[in-house]
Amino acid sequence: MKYLDGYKFRAFVGVFFKFVEAVLELILPLLMVLLIDRGIVNQDFAYIRNIVILMGALSLLGYLSSVTCQYNAAYVSQGVGGKLRDALMKKITKFSQAEFDRFGASTLVNRMIIDINQVQLMIAMIIRLAVRTPILMIGSIFAMTRINYDLAMTLLKFFPMFVVVVIGFMYLSLNKFKSVQNSLDSFMDKVREVLSGMRIVRSFNRVQDERDNLVIENYHLSENLKGLGFVNTLSGPTTTLLMNLVMAYLIYLGAFKVESGIMTQGQMVAIINYCTQLVLALVVFMNLVMIFSRGISSVYRLKDVFEVEPSIKNKDNPVKDLEGPLRIQFENVSFSYPDERRLVLKDINLEVNQGEMVGLVGLTGSGKSTLLKLLMRYYDVNEGVIWIN
Repeated sequence: MKYLDGYKFRAFVGVFFKFVEAVLELILPLLMVLLIDRGIVNQDFAYIRNIVILMGALSLLGYLSSVTCQYNAAYVSQGVGGKLRDALMKKITKFSQAEFDRFGASTLVNRMIIDINQVQLMIAMIIRLAVRTPILMIGSIFAMTRINYDLAMTLLKFFPMFVVVVIGFMYLSLNKFKSVQNSLDSFMDKVREVLSGMRIVRSFNRVQDERDNLVIENYHLSENLKGLGFVNTLSGPTTTLLMNLVMAYLIYLGAFKVESGIMTQGQMVAIINYCTQLVLALVVFMNLVMIFSRGISSVYRLKDVFEVEPSIKNKDNPVKDLEGPLRIQFENVSFSYPDERRLVLKDINLEVNQGEMVGLVGLTGSGKSTLLKLLMRYYDVNEGVIWIN
C-alpha cells in the first residue's frame, strides 16, 4: 500500500467515475421500459423524443465518466509500477553475490519487468472493474426483482453454479501461471548461461548438447503456456454459454408471463437487457479474477525479493580515504560458498603491497576467482580477516 502514496486521490476519482458509469448503465434499461410501455404503445411521440434525448445524455455522461476513469487508472498503475521498479532496483543494488546466487539474474530481470507489469495491470483493472462489475451484477439482479420477482429468483437458483465455475477457473489459472513463471525463469537462465559461455561451449564442441538442453527448456515453457492459454481461453466461453442457457430459459418463462398479461413487453425487454448486462459482467468478472490471481502471484514474487536482507552491510561511517601506500593482507582466510560445506579457500595468508605484481596460478576450481571476489567483497569470509592498510 505504501507505493500507492501520492496516487490514492486519483485512484478514488477513477473508482468514483466508474461507479457513476455503472449506475447510468443500470438506469438505461428502465428508461427503455418507459419508452416502450408509455411512448411506443401509446404513440406519444413527444414522450418518445424526451426519453430518447435523456437516454442519449446519460450515454454521453457515461462515456465521459468511463474516459475519466480510464485515464486515472492508467496514471495510477503506471506511477505505482515506476515506484516499484525504482524500489526493486535500489534493493537489488544492495545485494551481495550470495543474494544474486540465490535468485539468479534472469529471475530478477523477469520480476523487474514481467511481474511488475502484472501488478500494474492488476491495479488498473481493480480501479476500472472491481467496482463496476459487482454493481452491474447486483444492480441487474435487484432491478429484475423489481420488475418480476419470480424470474429474478429463478436466476439466483443458478448462481451457485457460476460461483463454482469462477473459483475453479481461478484455481487452475493461478497454478498454471506459477508454472509459466518458473519455466520462464529456467529458460532465461539457460539462455544467459549459453550466451555468456559460448566460447567455452564451442571450444569443447558442446554446441549440440546446449541446443538440446534449450529445446527441452523451450518445450517445458511452451507446454505451460499452452496450458495457461487453454484455461484462459476456456473460461470466457464457458461462462457465456452457461449464462446464455439460463437467459434463454428466463426468456422462455417470460414469454408466458407476457402472454398472460403479468408482464408488459417493455418489462420483458428490460429483463433481457439486464440479463445481457449480467452475462457481460460475469465474463468481465471472470477475466478480472484471472488478472487478479496472476497479479497476486507476481506480488508474492516481488515480496520475496523485498524481504531479503543483504548478507553484507556497510558500516554507517565507512573509511573512504586511505592514508599511505596501499597494502592488502589476507590473514588465515577460509571461505565456502553458501549452502556448501566444502571450503573453497582454507587458511589463506597473503600480503600484497602497492606496486607489486602477483600471479594466481592453479587448476580450474582451485579458488582463484573466489579470492578476487572476496577482495571485492562480493562475499564475506567464513574465518580470518582481510586487511586494507
